[in-house]
Amino acid sequence: FGGLALPVIREMTFESFYLGGIGISSEASQSLRNAFRAAKNYAESPEGWLVLLGRTGCGKTHL
Repeated sequence: FGGLALPVIREMTFESFYLGGIGISSEASQSLRNAFRAAKNYAESPEGWLVLLGRTGCGKTHL
């Protein structure tokens, strides 16, 4: 996980994920909400694959 400490990873939950985004466009905000929803749905029913793509710092590791 990119060298993140285990205590930091333990805090990465759906409840702690910030959906607001910081300084992002409305299109990027919608994409973030879609990724969050897809990750949550996958966590509830893990069938097939879930692939998250994006630039550094966009929330992939957290999700």
